[in-house]
Formats: sequence, structure tokens, C-alpha cells
Amino acid sequence: RRTTKSCDRINNRPLQYEKGKNFMDNKLRLCLVTALIRLSRGRPLGTDGARGYANMHSHNRAFDFMNELSLAPKLENVFEWKQTHPAWERGQLVELFAHELSTPVRIRKTGKQSSSEKNVTLQVLSIGSGDCRLELQITKILEIRTSIFLGFTCFDPSDEGYHGSLKNIGSESRHRAIQSLADCQPEANFDAVFIHHALHHVTDLEGTLDFVTGNMARDGVVVIADMVGRSGHRRWPEQLELAHKAFIQLEHVLEKPVVDYIMRCELREYPNADYRRCAGRLDERFEGIRSGDAMPLLLERFHFAKFVAFGGIMFEFVGDRIGPNFDLSREEHKAYLVHLHKMQESATASGKIKPDQIIATLTAKNNWRNFPPRYFGHRTPDFCTRFPETPGLDLPWKSLDPFSTTNGTIVDPCADYARSHRRPCL
Repeated sequence: RRTTKSCDRINNRPLQYEKGKNFMDNKLRLCLVTALIRLSRGRPLGTDGARGYANMHSHNRAFDFMNELSLAPKLENVFEWKQTHPAWERGQLVELFAHELSTPVRIRKTGKQSSSEKNVTLQVLSIGSGDCRLELQITKILEIRTSIFLGFTCFDPSDEGYHGSLKNIGSESRHRAIQSLADCQPEANFDAVFIHHALHHVTDLEGTLDFVTGNMARDGVVVIADMVGRSGHRRWPEQLELAHKAFIQLEHVLEKPVVDYIMRCELREYPNADYRRCAGRLDERFEGIRSGDAMPLLLERFHFAKFVAFGGIMFEFVGDRIGPNFDLSREEHKAYLVHLHKMQESATASGKIKPDQIIATLTAKNNWRNFPPRYFGHRTPDFCTRFPETPGLDLPWKSLDPFSTTNGTIVDPCADYARSHRRPCL
């Protein structure tokens, strides 16, 4: 039997003891309760905030609920995409991506080529492909439903993504994995380029986008889904004002402190975290490193054929940091998310805040005649772009290798998040 000591902790949390209970009984009970909570929140056992490569884009129920409320109607309006299930599922977007990547075939059929042409093969470059599973799903959908075949060149600079692509591609001769854009075949002429949540990891945005424009077919398209908010996925000052108000309302709705499920702590205020850094050093994944520069550079180089912008303040509320606080079986929690959605939509429509995520189909500027623009109401790419006060980088990233995976020391422009925004859970 033991008495409580300040040094007795599990996962940096103080253990709670009861009189007459053995130390191991308390420890086992705490571990079982923690495991049950993690399973009920849809999070795998044995993982912290930084999860593995395979499940890095998994979402919680609040995220899916907000997408069904906010994103689905916009996609139906612009992309003529219809939700195939009553509840939002991330896998449904695979069908949208497959349809948009096959756009060059439909454009060519209306021109010189015959509409009865079969077994068409398109060459597609996927930037930041990870382990290439999403690309293989897209290929399978098109092969089943159409006569269009895709040959993916899957580019990922990380060793984990590159070797995962090699493993998943296997003996498929139509696909290949590369670890550098220099490994592309000479005079590559891609029919389409696919960028799925990868551009916000790139430091050399100008060089990467210039490579795309220089190696894309004349009638080629770029299908992109990415984060384009402030660098580091922080909120702009006008967004932060609304986020603080929404956070205060959330505390009243939950009737308990808001828990940060990544840092495992209670939050005092809205966490305007800078995801570019980890413990004062450059994060090895370059998370959100230049996301604030993405939209201005895309506007310079491409014509937006189809464009949907969404988000603004909901990123942290429904993400893995705060999202697991919501219990969607409770009507007051659903009502809060609906209120958050309306507040965000109203501020976006008036131009007070700008969205921080996009799903779009782009093409070359001189190819605009084949792609009449489709936008959601008055939310054009120019209207939804938040131009930084100081063009370019707000931190000295240019001295770093654009696709390096090694950490480098950086100057921390913000107060230490760990000190200013959290307190230990009891």
C-alpha cells in the first residue's frame, strides 16, 4: 500500500488514490478507463496526438457532422456531386476526385476525338501521395464505372510515404512511385495533377507550381483539396475574434472545462496553435508551413474552373484537438455546431473572414474557354483569398531544403503554446 506522491503519474497525469486500495488496483482501473474513453472517441489505443501515417487523416464524429452541414451542399451546387449516404463519409469524396481527374477525356471527346473511344489511359501526377492508397481507390472506381484508366506517378519525399507507395503499387506497371520531382520521366506531359492535403507541407511553392504548369498537358487539369488559411494553421486576427467568442460559448454548452485531446490538458482559451513547430523546433512534416501563400500563388498561375471554399473558424473546434469533446447524441451539442456553422457562414458571406480550406479543379489560364467557371454564389477565388499583409514568408524558411525531413531550429514568433494555453488535467 502506498500514499499519494506528486511523482506518481501515468502519461503525465497525477494518479488518484483511494484509501484501502492497492496501488496496482488504482493504476489498472485508470488504464482501463483511459482505454474505454479512447475507444468511445474513435481513437486507436496506444496513440498520442501525433498519429501514424496510415490514420493521419481519420476524423471524429463532430468533423463529419460539420462537413455534412457545411461542405456537402456546396459540393452539390458546384461539382454536381450528390451524397450517396445519409451520413457524411470521407470516402465519398473519392468519387468526386475520380470524376474530376477524368475531365480531360470529356473535353477531348467534345473536340476532335470520337465519343465512342474506349480504354483511354490518362497520366496523372500525385503530389504528396503518401502511401498511394487514395490514388489506387480512385483508379479502381474509374475502371469499374468507366473505360478510363489512370496511370499514377506518386510523388512523396518522405521515406515512409515512398516505401508505402512501392508496397501498395506492387506489380502494377501503370503506376510508379518517386521520391523527387526530378525523377519524373523526361518531358513528362501529365493529363492531370492531383494534390490532396499536400501543398501546405511544401516550402518551395513557387518551384512546385511552376513544375506543374510546365509539365501539364494543354487541356490538363489540377484537382486540389487543401488547407489555404494562415501559415501554421493559425487564425487570422479577424477569425480569432470570432473563435474566442465561440470558445466561451462552448464552455457553457459542455458545462465542464474543454479538454485538448492532443496535448491531454484542459484549455483556458481558444488554442491558436502554430502547427509549424514542435517544442520550439521545425516540425518534420512541415505542417502548414506556407499555407497562407498558397491561394495568391494559385491565382497567379491557374484558371479556377470549379471552386469551393469552406471553413474559417471551425478547424480546431471539430478537429482532433477539441472535436472529441462533443457528444452528438446530445441535442445541445448538435445545436452548438449548427450555431457555429451559421456564425461562420454569415461572417464568410459578408467578407469579414476568409475560408481556410478549398476543393477545386484548376486549369491553365489560356484554357479558360473550355472551362466555364462554377462557384458557390459570389464566393469567387478572389473573394475567398486572404492576402497576407507582408507578401512572402513570415519566418526564414527559404534557407531550408524544400523537401527535407530533418528538423531545423527556428525563431519562435509566438508565446509558448504549452505555457500560455493549457493546464494539467487532474
